[in-house]
Amino acid sequence: GKLNLLMGARQVNLLYPEPQGTDYTWTVGALYTVVPGFRVFASTSKVIVFTNQLSVDNSGATAADNPKKLDNETGEGVEFGIKTDWRDNTLSGSISYYKDQRANIVSFDFAKTAADPRNNDEDPNNIVSWWLNGGLYQVQGIDGDLAWTPNSNFQAIFNWNYMWEANILSD
Repeated sequence: GKLNLLMGARQVNLLYPEPQGTDYTWTVGALYTVVPGFRVFASTSKVIVFTNQLSVDNSGATAADNPKKLDNETGEGVEFGIKTDWRDNTLSGSISYYKDQRANIVSFDFAKTAADPRNNDEDPNNIVSWWLNGGLYQVQGIDGDLAWTPNSNFQAIFNWNYMWEANILSD
């Protein structure tokens, strides 16, 4: 038919520079064929990152620091655009607009960590690191790609992205 519904899910384990949580994303959308070789699409997505991060950690942390599990990171986004293909998908491309927001980003609390007197101690067993949930981050821009597939053994892809907003809306 002319209308196709899209659904997807993804799990990403965030391992660098150390285990930092798991990112789960789900997406729903639609792809509509306007004329053969020319389609429009729209999708929305939600993300949750189970961070398992405590407000204070490292070897010097004690129960008196009252460590609390920080909130999980959450996000949502939208994307819509145009897809085309020519010569039986030998040449295809897309251009899209996107806008994404992420809330509760886990951030290193530099001021509180620097002010903690245990971090000036020569004993490495006294070091503590303080963490907090950040505010609301937002990005928006356009993304495009062009793929050339002359045969089943070769494909060249050109991709570009222009992001006109990448802001911390609140912290």
